[in-house]
Order: sequence, then structure tokens, then C-alpha cells
Amino acid sequence: MKNMIFLFFSGMLLFGCGVSKTVYQQEPASVIKLSRGVCFGTCPNYDLTIDGNGHATYLGKRFVDKIGTYSKTFTPEETNRLFRKFQKADFWAYQDEYYADISDLPMNFITFESEGRSKKIKAYYGVPESLQELMAEVDAYANTEGWESME
Repeated sequence: MKNMIFLFFSGMLLFGCGVSKTVYQQEPASVIKLSRGVCFGTCPNYDLTIDGNGHATYLGKRFVDKIGTYSKTFTPEETNRLFRKFQKADFWAYQDEYYADISDLPMNFITFESEGRSKKIKAYYGVPESLQELMAEVDAYANTEGWESME
């Protein structure tokens, strides 16, 4: 009987050591924010914030499916993937502002905070394709299932 118990706990120890758990790879204080502004038409108007532990808040304002405040926690895999894209894109190298005196475009802001650094970009007109792709990636996170109303 003692041998069976020993084998059981030994197996559990070996099995436990072999299991790989994915963890959040950035500081909890790391943040990605996207603020989509209004236009004269039906441009989606919302704010999305995702921190380094996958905690997200969404505030839907106009022309979106979710109006109001919502929360969700993304998995470590989802969160790490998004933050890696921002790091790989060298977010710090982008200009602080992409703007022209043109009317009827939505005023968007994208913010990245990581490793004690913070950068907020005004993205209105002439935004590089690579930055547009990052913003589209964040949009995709905003449009996932599983958001819970906080109201």
C-alpha cells in the first residue's frame, strides 16, 4: 500500500513538472489603449484598454454593438500576442501625430505603456500601414465575445 501511495505521488510530481503553463509576459502596469473617435457618419466610437494581465475595459459610445462599460480578461496567449506585436513594431519609433487639416475623419488615439515608457499617438490622416494594422488588431480584440456589462 505504501508503494502504491509513493508511486501515485511520484507520478503526480512528475506530471506536474511536465505541464507547461503560459503566463502573462509583461508587467501588469503595461497598457494598450485605443480610442476611436467620431466622424460625421457612423464611425465606431469607443475606448478600449488592455493591461499586461489581460484585464480589459471597453466603453462603447456610438455606432457599436456594445453601448456602455464592459470588462473582460484575455488569456495569457491572447494578451502576450498583442503586446509582442506592439514591441515588434517598435511603437516608440512612430511619430506622435499623423494629422492633416481634413474634415470628417475619425480622430483616433493609440497608446502603449511598457517598461516605464509611454507613448500616445494621434492617428487621424496619413497613418502608416503598419500602425493601421496594429490598430486593426486592437479592434479585433474589442470585437471578441465574452464581454460582461459593468452597468
